[in-house]
Amino acid sequence: MPNILMFQGTGSGVGKSVLAAGFCRLLKNRGFRVLPFKSQNMALNSGVTSEGLEMGRAQIVQAEACGVLPDVRMNPILLKPQGSGVSQLICMGKVVSTCSAREYYTQAEDNFRIAKQAFDSLKTEWGQTQNLPLHACFHNFPERTSLYFLHRHSCLFNVFRINCSAV
Repeated sequence: MPNILMFQGTGSGVGKSVLAAGFCRLLKNRGFRVLPFKSQNMALNSGVTSEGLEMGRAQIVQAEACGVLPDVRMNPILLKPQGSGVSQLICMGKVVSTCSAREYYTQAEDNFRIAKQAFDSLKTEWGQTQNLPLHACFHNFPERTSLYFLHRHSCLFNVFRINCSAV
């Protein structure tokens, strides 16, 4: 089994987070040490870690499915929509700024560096042979950096939602 499982989807709300949580629990129940990771997340639903740092609610649920405490390195970049095309930018659990999409994309290189450092830190702490399900990782980062994980022997799952009522 590869060290990394990556879930990618056709859009928001197709079930990547739920599948990642399910795989986290399945692997934990089969004796694997496993962690969730989502490089960036846009969500109104967030929670607070025991250290008082903010992260995506889905990654908190996934950490619970793994039987580990939530850690902001599991979701280093969180965007919380504030309306009118702006979002609150939270990096490593702390509010950094409120910015437009255009402003956010000018920070893509810095945000990728933060996310990569968080991932590498988890990987180092948990060991190179442990399983680390990723989900929707590194989307919306520059093309040349998005392929970082594909070179790390990940197993890729594509998640689709098919609307049968639109026939």
